[in-house]
Amino acid sequence: MMIKTLLILLAILSIQLVKAVELEPRIGLSCSHKWGLQTGALLGFKVTDKFFIQPGVLLYSGDYWKRNTSKWDMGFNIPVYASFRLPVSEVTKIRLNAGPYLGIASLGRLGVSAEAGIDIKKVFVGIAVFQNCITDKNTQLGASIGYRFSL
Repeated sequence: MMIKTLLILLAILSIQLVKAVELEPRIGLSCSHKWGLQTGALLGFKVTDKFFIQPGVLLYSGDYWKRNTSKWDMGFNIPVYASFRLPVSEVTKIRLNAGPYLGIASLGRLGVSAEAGIDIKKVFVGIAVFQNCITDKNTQLGASIGYRFSL
């Protein structure tokens, strides 16, 4: 009974902390020993005007573990970012994201990810790095463009 009460209280507090929700679909390039494409989306949960929690799912091609250039090897990265949006002007913000990620591909991945970019109105352009902490042989870079929709 006590656990149910605590879970309900936690759910109510979580709803009160989130002030807005955004959906940000993206498309771009990825590189991990060979070039590929990436697409996916992030959800943004506004905590304050400058701080968001952003979980997401990114599908990418160009996974190098199979080292077969005749196939488009695919995988997923699932980051959970602490996102800071620092205003530069009324329509422009610098965005800095960092957090853990889980990778699902031919070889499992668990590591840290960082992303830096610029928001111009609702358009985001940025670069990211995914560092696998299970093995140091897999660092993945990405560049993407996205558009934010308010939900």
